[in-house]
Amino acid sequence: ELYYISDIREYSDAFNKLKVGDVITAVDGKEINQIEEIRTSYKGKKIGDSLSITVERKNKSGNISSITTEVTLVENQDISSETGEKKPAIGILVGTSGKFPIDVKFNLPGVGGPSAGMIFAVGIIEKLTSEDLVRGRKIAGTGSINASGKVGGIGGIEEKMIGASRIGATIFLAPRDNCPDIQHVPKGLKVIPVSTLSEAIDALRAPDNFKHATCSGR
Repeated sequence: ELYYISDIREYSDAFNKLKVGDVITAVDGKEINQIEEIRTSYKGKKIGDSLSITVERKNKSGNISSITTEVTLVENQDISSETGEKKPAIGILVGTSGKFPIDVKFNLPGVGGPSAGMIFAVGIIEKLTSEDLVRGRKIAGTGSINASGKVGGIGGIEEKMIGASRIGATIFLAPRDNCPDIQHVPKGLKVIPVSTLSEAIDALRAPDNFKHATCSGR
């Protein structure tokens, strides 16, 4: 599996340094083996701190070169515009490439970032199988996902829960890593923590009266 840059935000310091299509191989000298390692690579760093990103870039002749670039972390304007939080970010979107047995297209223009990965995966399973996972319920969720099905944490979890509650959702699948970030749960919303896609599917398969572990807030 390869992790390539699919978009570079204009506010990013990487805007004129990296290119869409660059394959990320290391951050601060550490080899990247899972997509979430890119995000956790700057955990503990602040806006204005720098890190090095090593990419493989293919030129017009098809030759591949390895390039290491210093990039300054910037304010994540995608999050701050929604929540007001000022959090550091590289300011890039990262996609994965691999060979899959089916082609999936999403009719969702304007949706970017990794936060919908897990719920997209649940939706694909619902479409491809005869099993009725939804059972007439209004279900929402968030979380990144990697090729092995691991669900990763995201930013702005409480704002996403509020949005889900406003459209009538009663079940919200959330990354287990985000449970400590939840201070308040909207009334009528059951927040079920999951660490993998399998756990998310099992949660939806459970009978309505099943006593799930929940992220209950404080």
